Amino acid sequence: MQWQGTPLIIPLIMVIAIGAALTTYVWRHRRTPAARTIVLALLAGCGYLLSYMLQLSSIDLLAKIIWHKLMISFAIVVYMTFLVFTLQYTGREKSVTRRNLVLLSIIPIITLLLIFTNERHGLIWSSFELIIDGFKLLRYSYGAWFWVHVVYSQILILFCNFLLIHMFIRVRHLYGLRITLLLVISVSLQILSVLSFSGMPPLLFLFIAALLIPVAGVILTLSIFRFRIADIVLVARGAVIDGMNDGVIVLDPQDHIMDANPIVQQLTGCPISELIGKPVEEAWPGWSDQIEPSSSEIKAGKEIVTNLEDEQRIYDVGISSLTDLRGDPVSQIVVLRDITERKQAEEKLLQSRLQLKNLFEASKLINSTMNIEEMYKFVSDSVQKLVGFDYFIVFLVSEDKKRIYPSYASEGIKEKQNLVFDYGEGWVGQCIETAEILLDNTHKEKEVFDMLDTESQIIVPLIVEDQCVGALHISTCIPHAYTQDDADVLSLLSEVISSAMRKSWLHNEIKQFSSSLERRVKEKSHRTEIILNTRQNLQTETNWEKGLTTIVESMSKLGFEQVGVFLVNPVKETLEFHLGKGVDLPKVGTSVLLKNLEYFGVQCVLKKETIHVEDSSLVKGKQIVDSTSFVWVPIIVQDEAFAALAASNVKSKKIVTEEDVKDLEILAGMCAAFIDRTRTVIEPVAENSLKTEIKHSLNPMEGYIILEKKPEKSFEIFVDLVTHNISGFVVSREYPEKLREKYRLVKTPTLWLSKTEIKNAINPDDLSKLYYIIGEFTKESEESVILLDGLEYL
Repeated sequence: MQWQGTPLIIPLIMVIAIGAALTTYVWRHRRTPAARTIVLALLAGCGYLLSYMLQLSSIDLLAKIIWHKLMISFAIVVYMTFLVFTLQYTGREKSVTRRNLVLLSIIPIITLLLIFTNERHGLIWSSFELIIDGFKLLRYSYGAWFWVHVVYSQILILFCNFLLIHMFIRVRHLYGLRITLLLVISVSLQILSVLSFSGMPPLLFLFIAALLIPVAGVILTLSIFRFRIADIVLVARGAVIDGMNDGVIVLDPQDHIMDANPIVQQLTGCPISELIGKPVEEAWPGWSDQIEPSSSEIKAGKEIVTNLEDEQRIYDVGISSLTDLRGDPVSQIVVLRDITERKQAEEKLLQSRLQLKNLFEASKLINSTMNIEEMYKFVSDSVQKLVGFDYFIVFLVSEDKKRIYPSYASEGIKEKQNLVFDYGEGWVGQCIETAEILLDNTHKEKEVFDMLDTESQIIVPLIVEDQCVGALHISTCIPHAYTQDDADVLSLLSEVISSAMRKSWLHNEIKQFSSSLERRVKEKSHRTEIILNTRQNLQTETNWEKGLTTIVESMSKLGFEQVGVFLVNPVKETLEFHLGKGVDLPKVGTSVLLKNLEYFGVQCVLKKETIHVEDSSLVKGKQIVDSTSFVWVPIIVQDEAFAALAASNVKSKKIVTEEDVKDLEILAGMCAAFIDRTRTVIEPVAENSLKTEIKHSLNPMEGYIILEKKPEKSFEIFVDLVTHNISGFVVSREYPEKLREKYRLVKTPTLWLSKTEIKNAINPDDLSKLYYIIGEFTKESEESVILLDGLEYL
C-alpha cells in the first residue's frame, strides 16, 4: 500500500499520542462512572483520528473508503459516549438506564449497519471518487440516511451543550471554569462535524482541522490533569445540597441569590428558577434587618426570627464564604436550620414542668387509693383546684360499647339516670369516639346543658391501654371560662387519672382472678383426686363390670350430667350401650350399627380418636342421646377400639371444655390399661387330629343347648370335635384340672366359672369380660367350638 504526506499528519499523531496517554491515566485513576465513560470516549476519539490520518495518507480509493467508514463509525461512538458523560457529569446519571441507552442507540446502530453495507443501497454515500488538489483526496456524495445521521448527531451535541450551559448558569461560581472547558470541547466537536459535510474546499477544512484538533487536545489534557473532570462529578452537588434537610442559599457579593436547594423553595413558597437572580431581601422580607449579608462575623448558633406565609419561624443561621482561585470572595453560603419546633418544644417543656409540679400533689392524692369511688372524689377535688367547675361528671363506656353512662357526679347533679347517651351521641360521645379533648364556650351541648344550665365546658377523654374508656365532663355557668391552657392541664391530669383507673381495675381484676384461680385450683385438685382414686381402685380390681362401673362413677363425679360406656360388639358389628349414669339415658343394649357413620360414637371408635363438640347445632352428625355439648373418647386395647366413653350436659347446656376432654382421655387410658392388664388371652389350638370320622357333625353357624343334669353328652360331642383338628374352648363351673384329667384335654384352654380370684377363673357376673374373651377367641380361630357349662350361673 502506498502513502502520501499531508499537512495534518503531524498534529494528528501528536493528538493521538496525547489521547492514548490520557486514556491510560484515566483508566488507572478511575473513581467514578464518568471516568469509565471518558475512557471509552477517548478510545473512540483516538480511533477516529487514526482512521482520519490513514484516510488522508492513503492514495488508493478502496483504502480511503475503508478508513473513511471506520472514521464515521468511531465518530458515532464519540457522540454517544459524550452524551452519556454529560448526563453523568451534570448529575443526571439516573437517566442513563439500559432502556434509554437502547432507545438512543437505535439510529446509531442502523447507521453503522448501513455504513458497512453502503455498496448495496448507497444510503450513506451515493458515490466516491479521488481528486488531486496538491495531493490525493477523497470526494464523496451523501445519501439520504447520512443526513438522518447528521441531524441526529447534531441534536445529541446540542443537547449536551444545553445541559452544560444550564449547569454553568447554576453553579458557575463553583465549577464555571471546568464546565467552560467542556463547552469548548463540545463546540469544537460540533464545528468539526458541521465543517466536514458543509462542502468547503478540502484544503481549507484540513487547515481548520489542523488548528482545532490540537487545541481541543490541549484543553482536554488540562481538564483531566488540572481540573480532574473524571473524578469530580456534579452529581455530588445534587446528592448533598439538594438532599439536605436544612435550607441552603448561595449569595453573590451583591446579595443576589445564585443558588438554593428545595428546602428554601418550601420556606419561601417560590420555585428555585424564580429565586435565582433575585435579591435575597425580595425573596425573604426582613432579611437585612437581622443579618448583615456581607458580614462573615455571624457564625453558627445565631438565631433569627422571620415571618413566612403569616407564620413565625425561628432559624439557626450559619454563614461561610467561598473564594476563587485567587482567594477573593465570590459568594457566601447561608445554611438555615429550622429550629422552630425545637424552640416550641423547649417552651412546652418548661410549661410542662410547671404543670407537672402543680399536678404532682393531685397525682399523689389520686393514686393513694384503690377504691374507685374514693378515687373519683379525689379527682373531683383536684379538678376543682386546677380549673374550677360548677358540675363535674365522670362518664364511662359500657362493655358492649353501645351506651355512655355517668359513673360519678358532683353534688348538685341528682338525676344521673337522665345522663345516659348512645355511643357517639353528643359532644361527650364525640370526645370518646375521637379520643380528643373538646373545649366549648358556645353553649352547644344540649344533652347536658339543658339539665345543668351551664355555659362553658371541657370534655377530656380517659384512655386506658389505647382504648377510650370514658370522659371527664367539666362545666361552669360562667361564659368563656375555660382556655386551651386549662385543656392542656386537664390533658395531663387525665393521664394520671387513666393510670390510676387502670391500677384500680387491675387490682380488682387481680382480686377476682385470685378468687377464680383459687376456685379453679380447688376444682382441679378435686378432679385430680377423683382421677387418682379411680386409678387406685382400678389397680386392685379384676372384674371388668366393676371396673367399668368405677369409670362411670368417676365421670359422673367430674360434673357431667350424662355419662355412659358403649361397648363394641365385633360379632354384630354394633356399638352398644352397656352402662351409664345420669338423665335421659338409653336402655341397656341400645345399639347402633358401625356402618352408620353419621353417628359421632361410631366415628369415634372407627377413627380411634376423640370427638369433641361444643355446639351440636354447628356440626353435622347424630347422637344416640340428644345433647348440645358432648365428647366421645375411645378406649383402645391392643390397637383396637374396645369401647367408648360418652359424656354430655343436657339440662344446664354447660359446654364441655378442653379440660373436661383431657380428664376423660385420662380415664379412658386408665380403663384401657385396666382391660389390658386383666384380660385373659385364649389361644385357639386343637387337642388332636385323628384320622377317624367325626361322630357328631355340628353346623358351625349354629349354637346348641343340651339339657342334662351332668354335662356328659356335651363333653362327648366337644371331645369328638377337638380331637379332629377343631380348636376348642371350655367355660365350666367344674375345676379345670378335673376336666383335663377326666376328658384328657391337655391343650384345650379352660375357664373356671368362679368368684375365686385365681388365674383362668372368671366371675359369673363379669359378662363383659367373658363376652370379650369369647369374641377374641372366635376372631383368632378359623374353625372352633366353645362349650359353656352352667349357663344358669351367668
